[in-house]
Amino acid sequence: MSQQARMLPLLSAVAALMAQAPAQEVGGAAREIPPLPAPVAQRAAALSARLQASVRLWVEDQARRQRSLPSPDLESIRSAARVRFALPPGPGIAPVAPPPLRPTPGKTPGATHPNAFAPQASAPPPGPADIESLAFLVMMQCTRDAEADLRTTMAEMKQHQDQKARLRTLLEEVQRAKPGSHPATAPCAEPVCGTAAERIRELAPRLPAKARLVPRPLATYGDLSRLQSELKDSLDSMGEMSEMDSLRLQMAMDRRAKLVAALSNLLKKMNDTSGSILGNLK
Repeated sequence: MSQQARMLPLLSAVAALMAQAPAQEVGGAAREIPPLPAPVAQRAAALSARLQASVRLWVEDQARRQRSLPSPDLESIRSAARVRFALPPGPGIAPVAPPPLRPTPGKTPGATHPNAFAPQASAPPPGPADIESLAFLVMMQCTRDAEADLRTTMAEMKQHQDQKARLRTLLEEVQRAKPGSHPATAPCAEPVCGTAAERIRELAPRLPAKARLVPRPLATYGDLSRLQSELKDSLDSMGEMSEMDSLRLQMAMDRRAKLVAALSNLLKKMNDTSGSILGNLK
């Protein structure tokens, strides 16, 4: 199968994703991550301020479990919250028995439980609102992780674009020297023959493996002609990687959009008092 034929499915996927979000510039490395809706950010800050360290670790762990999924799985988060914190199930869901207590030397069995509530005297009993609040916090952590992935992808795209620009500049200088119009064994008197090897030596470690160049002295026009072919091959490989970068970026943007939508939907379900007892979860 030719290289062009292998790229067709990828190009089709990129085109389909671009059609879904025509207002966004898929290939632009300067693309910015849109800010979270203010109510979402404010609610996340308010809920996070009430979390104990053990609950924060649980939220981060659940976010890691969600990271490999194409779309958020809220039901799995809600189920995990019910099991971990012994929260009451929602409508139509059978209660889940908490893990058995393990006696601790010097303590009365059953006096405390690491997965149970320790509510204050004035705190309302735990309920579905706490499940939604925990799901909201997990989704918020997933969104932060997705944004970190986006920034990494954008940085890699910018780096690849800078590398391509330097390769093109060098190729243009080689082409202006017209190596094919000189005998291959003739000594190369072009300025690029004196600078190319050092420029490639400086650039090569930054290039992806597929586009890697090996710096060699350019003594003849034959050497310069060989470099011209290698630069073209390297740029072709970088072009394929640009398509992959664009697809990765669009997929990451799409995942973040789904997470933000999930956050907004969760926020609509949560009233002003939801999560008021999160600080009592252990």
